[in-house]
Amino acid sequence: MKKSPLTLALLLSISPVAFAHNVAEDIAENVEKSNVKNTNMVLQQNTQIDEQQINNLSQNIVWQRLLLYKNGKSTVRNADFFIAQNGNTEPKAELIASVNALQNKETAEDFLCRFPARSHWLLQNLPNIKQLHQDWQLNTCSEFDAWLNKFDAKQFSLIFAEEHNNRIGSSFGHTLVKIDTAKSLKTNNNDDAYFFNFATDETKETGLKGSIHAVSGKGAGAMTFGKYTDKQANYLINDQRDIWQYELDLPQDTINQVMRQLWEVKNADRYYKFLNNNCATEILRLLDATDEQYHFVQDGGKIIAPAEVSRVLAKHHLLKNAKYLPSERTVKQAFINNHQVYNLDYPTLARLNDLPTFTPNDNNPVNANKLHRATVAIKQNNQSSKAIVGVRGGYQDLLDNPTGKRNYWSMNAMSLSLGYRFDDDNFNKNNKITIEEATLIDVLSLSPKNGTDPHTSYGLHLKIKPVIDASNQTNDEYHVLSVGMEKGVSYVLGQGDPNQEKQGTGELPNTLCYALAGGVGQVGKINQGHRVGVNVHTGCAVHLSPKMRVLADVNLPYWYQGGAEDNERSHYFQPIFSLGGQYDIGKQQAVRVGVEYEKLYDDSQTAYTVSYHWFFD
Repeated sequence: MKKSPLTLALLLSISPVAFAHNVAEDIAENVEKSNVKNTNMVLQQNTQIDEQQINNLSQNIVWQRLLLYKNGKSTVRNADFFIAQNGNTEPKAELIASVNALQNKETAEDFLCRFPARSHWLLQNLPNIKQLHQDWQLNTCSEFDAWLNKFDAKQFSLIFAEEHNNRIGSSFGHTLVKIDTAKSLKTNNNDDAYFFNFATDETKETGLKGSIHAVSGKGAGAMTFGKYTDKQANYLINDQRDIWQYELDLPQDTINQVMRQLWEVKNADRYYKFLNNNCATEILRLLDATDEQYHFVQDGGKIIAPAEVSRVLAKHHLLKNAKYLPSERTVKQAFINNHQVYNLDYPTLARLNDLPTFTPNDNNPVNANKLHRATVAIKQNNQSSKAIVGVRGGYQDLLDNPTGKRNYWSMNAMSLSLGYRFDDDNFNKNNKITIEEATLIDVLSLSPKNGTDPHTSYGLHLKIKPVIDASNQTNDEYHVLSVGMEKGVSYVLGQGDPNQEKQGTGELPNTLCYALAGGVGQVGKINQGHRVGVNVHTGCAVHLSPKMRVLADVNLPYWYQGGAEDNERSHYFQPIFSLGGQYDIGKQQAVRVGVEYEKLYDDSQTAYTVSYHWFFD
């Protein structure tokens, strides 16, 4: 989910007409004097609106979506986003104040201009007030009309830019909406098209502070607009990220209502949250607010990644005419795979929207595994056996099926597994269920040096995990908080993926090997309460077939613990060698087997794991 700057927002946005000071005072005074529980005020204009109608409209899900309500409160922090003093928590109060404004000739025109989406919905549901406006011959809002005519929205297209290998904030990909005008549909020229998206506001927060706030849900969010040519070029050329574009099968009325909403929220003060109030949820929310039959945000689940938007809308048959736009690195790889010399002026062709047709990579997000993963496993080592169950928030690891995602990209976030130890094939009643592992983030980004877009490969993690304290001969197992970072290189082997289904594409070869070095620190009940170390991490991932992958991985940590007593050591090697494989059974299921060898104090341990994985929303 990319942090998008407000590059052209001010150029394309026209501030709405504010209420005249005396009009705002009149409305506030009327709302304050009225009792929210009675409708005498709205009946005084003889529009035949009764108590039941007010109750029904205020509780209507579309009305609350237009106010951006969530858990009984609006997510918008601007006081001027509401008419009623308590409109951010009382949808009925806001409805009564809005109806009052609409049926008062002195305030109706200003309200129509400031809140065109709410006005449109209210007038559709209150035909008497709509007739009143026709009798008054109210003028339309010139500023809103100018803004709307500038975009001339005739077609929306969902845009998905794949994961960015070297930017954590974009590690789940990014999604936005392309706005095609009548002219752009005729000319196929992106200079005549626009885009909108919701992202972090980099004019307010950047760097580590901004990232922490975005993850915690307190990031500054902003709706941005701009020319689509520049946006597409940024992804394809600067970021080297493939794009999937899908036309949205929406009627013009829905498109118009989304544009009305954008006018209302484009300057709203809102929070951005990386996991569930982001670029993806905003698109689904805007669509939800056009029809009470839509429940797209709910369908997306508690955590909504950008790729989820395409899968949710595909499930409701709203996607058509998928178009694949390969980045320059992908096009170069396709030439290598086909033993051809690369001779394209890619930047020019990309900006002219005139790229040659290529066989798409296997990264269409519609076809990807669902975001979350549940696991049931049995793990046995020299000392014990464990039953393990767990849930992973997202996203994938090197053994997961890479369909619909960027190849050789491992991102594990928001995951928890529980373990129950049993010995001699009998459950030990004295043993309790314990946390096996809890992961906030665990990333391994592998960008091959001999690829067409080489970068430094890196890894980082922050998790609670089980470890064996090999500083003494007891070799006891403890849970520790582990933090680590590593950097290094990776290389692909061979030329092109040998899988026949991928011939002619820009896919990387089916084997990638890596070597990284870094540092790690652990805190827990181990000897001395902590240990720090340096680590060499190497391995190879091999895609044997579309359904089977294997991974050989070696960790060579050198630990320093300090404070050694008799029969203890303060520094030592504790190498770990592992080999695993996964086979996909069906679209959303897989089985995995693994073996791990670990050198201890004066002994070694071998662990075997068999697990079943189920992917779900």
